[in-house]
Amino acid sequence: MCLNSDASLTRRKGPGRPLNQQADRVRVLEALGSVDAVAVFEEDTPQELLNRLRPDVWVKGGDYSVQDLPEAQALHAWGWPGGRPALPRRPLHHPAGAPGRRGRRAPS
Repeated sequence: MCLNSDASLTRRKGPGRPLNQQADRVRVLEALGSVDAVAVFEEDTPQELLNRLRPDVWVKGGDYSVQDLPEAQALHAWGWPGGRPALPRRPLHHPAGAPGRRGRRAPS
């Protein structure tokens, strides 16, 4: 699992983000049985990390347009077969859409 660092998320999403701190996000992902490892990246996109890892599975949230993602071009360049990389966004399950959480930063 590739995960934006806190600094990367702030640059990408703006002030007040991330809603959940990096260490907490890592702990939640590492607790999932389907996640083998979590790699935090500092860059604005996971492109460099993906080029090193060359994953079999690549998934983004449905709030992204797959063809507009810079990492999509890199994945296709080394032969990533495609599939369904964008999952529909479920507002109540997304940190930015959680009731009472929009625009608030999680306590440190």
